[in-house]
Amino acid sequence: MRVRGVGSAAALSLVGASILGVAAVPDRAEAAVHALVVGINDYSGGPPKLRGAVNDANDIAATLRAGGASNVTVLLDADATRERTFAAWEAMVKNSAAGDLLVFTFAGHGINDPDDNGDEEDGQDETYLFVGFDEERRPDERLIDDELDAWLKQAGDAGRTVLFIADNCHSGSPTRSVFGETLPTRFYRPRTEPERPRPLVAVEDAPAAEARDYVFSVGATLDSRTVPEIMIGDEPRGALSYAVARAFEGGADLDRDGQVVAKEFAAFVRQNVRSLAASKQTPQFDIPDEGFRIIEVVGDGAPPPPTDNSIRIHIRPGADPSLINSTAGLSGVMLVDDEAAAHLVYDPATGSLANNVRDVVAEYLDADGLKTAIEADRTLSALRQLETAGTLPIAFSPDDGVQPEGTVIEFTVAGVAGRYLTILDLTATGSVHFLWPTSPADDDPFRANEFSLSAAVTPPFGADNLIVLSTESAPISLREDLKRLDGGRDPAALLSGIETALAGQPYEIGIQAFFTRRK
Repeated sequence: MRVRGVGSAAALSLVGASILGVAAVPDRAEAAVHALVVGINDYSGGPPKLRGAVNDANDIAATLRAGGASNVTVLLDADATRERTFAAWEAMVKNSAAGDLLVFTFAGHGINDPDDNGDEEDGQDETYLFVGFDEERRPDERLIDDELDAWLKQAGDAGRTVLFIADNCHSGSPTRSVFGETLPTRFYRPRTEPERPRPLVAVEDAPAAEARDYVFSVGATLDSRTVPEIMIGDEPRGALSYAVARAFEGGADLDRDGQVVAKEFAAFVRQNVRSLAASKQTPQFDIPDEGFRIIEVVGDGAPPPPTDNSIRIHIRPGADPSLINSTAGLSGVMLVDDEAAAHLVYDPATGSLANNVRDVVAEYLDADGLKTAIEADRTLSALRQLETAGTLPIAFSPDDGVQPEGTVIEFTVAGVAGRYLTILDLTATGSVHFLWPTSPADDDPFRANEFSLSAAVTPPFGADNLIVLSTESAPISLREDLKRLDGGRDPAALLSGIETALAGQPYEIGIQAFFTRRK
């Protein structure tokens, strides 16, 4: 899978948006791609250091370079200053041509600044922090969204189009925080109101009336939520950057027509971020045109890079030595001392287990229960890798909160490519439940383009994962496995059955985490 620039013979192309009609462009067979990738872990002022932003930047840069992007500039840690970033941006605009696509990604801390010109409905400007930001000594080391808009306008005036990815957050309010704040988050709450920096380019006094129809932007989550750094494989990462890198590799070509447009890119990234973050993070998109071409795919596409499926678990103090020893002896399990570096955290005082984003997903677990819950997490991790190679977006209602008993929840999948749908539920404690098809009345093979399933919340309560599979051929052996596994706790057998059923045929898979409780 490659990013095809001018004159190269690659298999993937990030395409400039001449189709948007925003500027006259030369008669060029293909647009070139240029990228500015920023990743900051080592903050030197007030913001706490991060762990995964540099990993994010390196992954995205490697993906673009492997694909043959014309120019990729990477600014990490000490190099990611305000002036160097702006200089790199100006150079990218200058060295590109009309019709080219400029990719600008930022992974690091964000804050809110009071709006000073009335262009924000919530009264807050979104701000990105550079490596040297200190609210008292170096308040200038940041980029306020009004300035960013001026930067982007430079590109638009020059006939370029922009894909902007912001993997940070602007809020300190998580949606579900029931296990303590043990993960680094990409938000900093200043103690003071830092002096605003002097703009490096002219910022319009009043907000622009016209939409920036040459900019396709992606934010990590809702303004009201935080972005945790989570373990993906053996590295701390941001879920958004990880999903974006996989999209660049061609995974976002959902209809397999050889190109990725904005609608597909958004659907792929949204589904994979939500899956990785157990529905605790939902990326936001500003799409000027759903047909905006981002990637052109030639060939079958590249599989996602393999990730380490070892489960890293932190056991808090007070556990019985026999439980520690039995857990350490499990195949593919690593005990880690650093809680933030763990996929799972177990608290022996309550028998509680927390997942990758620190939701409590199980309680009162003994050694055997913990073993099964770990196997369930390993199964979900493997299924998420399959999901990046064949994504089926899922819409869920009413919301991502904990749903009380009696609430009617609904799952919808649209754009289903395969003829056969198989739907099941895997709980965090490892129990398997076969949901569809389970009777002769169920529509099979599936003939519609959209499918919905609704049900009222009933016992047992806790953390569930809806898994929807779409296949071209009837997965007869998998469905027989599901009948046998229904109601039992054997997630390893479930994974084996799914992998066998999907081997050698096109498939789509979607995963939706949800949480339920008593009234």
